[in-house]
Amino acid sequence: MTDLPDNTMGIICSCSPTGEMDVTTGHNFGSEFNETVTTEFENILEGLNFFMKYHTDLLHQIGEMQHLSATALEIEEAEMMVDFEADKVLTEKLKKGSNVVKFPKGKMH
Repeated sequence: MTDLPDNTMGIICSCSPTGEMDVTTGHNFGSEFNETVTTEFENILEGLNFFMKYHTDLLHQIGEMQHLSATALEIEEAEMMVDFEADKVLTEKLKKGSNVVKFPKGKMH
């Protein structure tokens, strides 16, 4: 992987129709990166590479949980939506330019 933009890391997954995956990683850090910082980023990249090569089942489970969580959130948000329709008396008052709304006497809930 030599065509990466400056100061980036990359992961390329080559996938086959039979379900196999080959993982390639690379980085392109400039000379302004000191050895310690470069090593830290390389360790992160190698950790990702390791998990992608040898623990795809765990990554699959995490991805599936995230998908299910996002789906549940979408359903919950849809259920929370309320169709609002303004009261006709109120809208008529606003059309007439009045900013005073009378409330009935007694308890309001």
